[in-house]
Formats: sequence, C-alpha cells, structure tokens
Amino acid sequence: TIRGISRAENLTLLGERREVLVEKEARRGGELLQTRTREFKTVLVPGDASMLGQYLNVELTGTTGSTFTGQVVKERAERKPLPMAG
Repeated sequence: TIRGISRAENLTLLGERREVLVEKEARRGGELLQTRTREFKTVLVPGDASMLGQYLNVELTGTTGSTFTGQVVKERAERKPLPMAG
C-alpha cells in the first residue's frame, strides 16, 4: 500500500534533524505542537502556544506512517573566533 511505502521511507529518516516551522497546537491536545518541515512533512513536538510561528531544529524520533514525532534540539552555538594570545 502507499501508506506502507510511505512509512518505510519515513523510518529511514528517524534520528535525522530537520528545521521546522511551528504552525499550530496539535489536535490531539495536551502539550503538542504541529510543525512542518521544508519538505512539508508534519512533525508533532512538545511545546506550548508561545512557540507558534517559530523555527525550531528537531530530531525525528518516531513515525506513524504519515506523521512524525520529534524532540526539539539545541543547535551548537555559532563558532566564535578564539581570542588570540597577545
């Protein structure tokens, strides 16, 4: 089935990190937000309404076949040049 093929493809993405846009609170309620990747894949992540409209980096942790679950990850701070010994 198409759903089975989609799920198999999605399983290969688990553990990868993606940038997502927080679109709305998830229908399932609770503390989940619905986000979308640049490839238009839906990812449910923990969070609250204060995060709506933000871009986040998430690690894909699970899939139901069409939807992913994820965890927000903190990207390493930008590299700053080290001070030079004088």
